[in-house]
Amino acid sequence: MLAGIDSNVDALLASDGEGGRDSHARLVLHCWCAHRHEARGRFLEAQACLHTAIEVFLSLQWELGIAAYASRRRLETRDPQLARELLGVLMGAVERPDLRLLAIAERRLRSAAPHLDWDTFDDVRRLIETPDGPCAAGAAHGPKMITDARRRAPVR
Repeated sequence: MLAGIDSNVDALLASDGEGGRDSHARLVLHCWCAHRHEARGRFLEAQACLHTAIEVFLSLQWELGIAAYASRRRLETRDPQLARELLGVLMGAVERPDLRLLAIAERRLRSAAPHLDWDTFDDVRRLIETPDGPCAAGAAHGPKMITDARRRAPVR
């Protein structure tokens, strides 16, 4: 299964970035990185990844024409429900914030943007959900290299 994730991640990152593909890839990868950092006890790094994933998610909604805003500014008045959900992710008020953010993204984006790579999205979500899978303590680390879609440089 991990070999398939590696090739899917490579395909995701090789996409041309049109129609939100680049941002979608970055959202998935930042959630994956948050999960891996948390699994290793690097909670501040995991938090930073979640912050970045939320910024990418908000920008992606704007890119796809789903929302008329691309930032957190006045989000509490524009979309109070979304603001509460994202705040819960950031404050750790929800269990498994990485999965919760992916669920929020899927709920708001999947029907509006079926052209995005939802297969890789689902694969990464399944990896995160599996308690004794590649993210379990002492297990392999999942995809061999998580790469920033913008710079194409390894993220550590």
